Amino acid sequence: MARSVLEVVAPFPGTIVPLADVPDPVYAGGVVGPGIAVQPDLTDGALVVTAPCDGLVHALLPHAVMVVAEAGRSVLVHLGVRLETLGHVAAHAAVGDRVRTGEPLLSWSVGEADGGPDRLASPVVALQGSVSAVLAVAEAGDRVVRGQPLLFWS
Repeated sequence: MARSVLEVVAPFPGTIVPLADVPDPVYAGGVVGPGIAVQPDLTDGALVVTAPCDGLVHALLPHAVMVVAEAGRSVLVHLGVRLETLGHVAAHAAVGDRVRTGEPLLSWSVGEADGGPDRLASPVVALQGSVSAVLAVAEAGDRVVRGQPLLFWS
């Protein structure tokens, strides 16, 4: 039985950055899996980070959330990379919660983050996915809105 294609969407609005350009060798080198990064829009208020797909919240940390979707496929959203200060983060979900695409997971005071603008680029990764099974449908420099498709994972 063939598994369905998993659509992974933007967890917040921003601009697409290739994963290879993220200033962290683990993400840039594709060590944890293929994906894309979203440079968040700067805001004075909290940026709401939403579920990139339907699934079960498997890990929820101040700087990252992992959702396990159908067929055990795990999607990671990591808030920035190598930031000196992350800024305030509040959880809207808990480990073990079932979530639907677009439901709030975290709120991030991105304007409080410190480390340089390039470090705000936030990886959205198909954990342990094969490069041949993940298709990026947003390109470098594209402006995306919350909920816009980023990846199709077959």
